[in-house]
Amino acid sequence: MLTISKAQVEAFKPIALSDFEASMVDHGARFSPKLAAVLGKEHLLVVVQTAVKRAALHGFTFTGPVRLFIELGFLFGSSFDVDPQYPWAREALGEPDPDTQMARAQELHTASIEALDSINGPDDAFLDAAFHNLQALGEDMPQIRPEEVPAVALSAMAQIHPEKAAHVGEAALRSLIAAGEAEAKRHGLYDGHDILVLVMLMFAFGQGCTADPLYPWIERTLGSDKITDPVRRARQLKQKALTWVRAVIKNKQSDG
Repeated sequence: MLTISKAQVEAFKPIALSDFEASMVDHGARFSPKLAAVLGKEHLLVVVQTAVKRAALHGFTFTGPVRLFIELGFLFGSSFDVDPQYPWAREALGEPDPDTQMARAQELHTASIEALDSINGPDDAFLDAAFHNLQALGEDMPQIRPEEVPAVALSAMAQIHPEKAAHVGEAALRSLIAAGEAEAKRHGLYDGHDILVLVMLMFAFGQGCTADPLYPWIERTLGSDKITDPVRRARQLKQKALTWVRAVIKNKQSDG
């Protein structure tokens, strides 16, 4: 659950880049320790640097707003600011004026808390159930025709994470599905099953997950020169996703 305090959001000291990035690597390790442990410090620095550059595009240059942007990337995916699932982020970010960044960061903070409450639920109960449901779908992914993807994906989203599907809304989910279909074709994936795999990854990890430094295994698998067959590439991607989901579930159980 999000743990940023009001004081953190209001921190207005301009960032000293190298020192700030180093501190954010340490902060990321505390904020999302399991993910940080998988990524390692060197790659975690890439995550931070990517987020800092992205935040700057929105006029976020002070420590509080930039830290908030980094944390939201961990929670919603590194491209949460353009993800159709999170229109509240785009609305709160508004115009990239550095002079308004404090007010916009406060609005973004408030909107993100409301979204987390709706999507994750108390003590992340909705999110935990969603990972179990996602595992079940991955282990029994239907064989479908490409034209069936939108209807099947919408139904699957409502079954896997009904709270998120309801919060996001059908129009945004259809935009996400369309983006997933386009991304699948870009990687040479035309089978309905394979397109569905990619769409569900976007639903779970964010629309930008195919190039998200938080989940490098997705980009590596899709771009691997060693896998020339698109069907085999999609199957390997699904297996890696299942491994990831199972590890998340196991970690949550051990924490409990």
